[in-house]
Amino acid sequence: MPSRVHPIAGFFASIVKGVTTRQKGALATVVKCRKRFKRRKCPGEIIAFIDEKEAISWSCPVCEDKGIISGWKGTSWNWSVNS
Repeated sequence: MPSRVHPIAGFFASIVKGVTTRQKGALATVVKCRKRFKRRKCPGEIIAFIDEKEAISWSCPVCEDKGIISGWKGTSWNWSVNS
């Protein structure tokens, strides 16, 4: 994997781990947002959940960055008990 991809891969891995290790019903992942505005980091914290299609939907309530992570179930970042 190219080194320039490592930060974004780590960000997505942190979201998967955060979602699969938290208590049911919680939305916060304790993952800080990765966006920057005028060289300043967004102060937001990512919220995420597993949707009805078994994908992880995530978003930042501050800057509104968002996305979907699929194919996470077989990865080493999936810490859920029933994976």
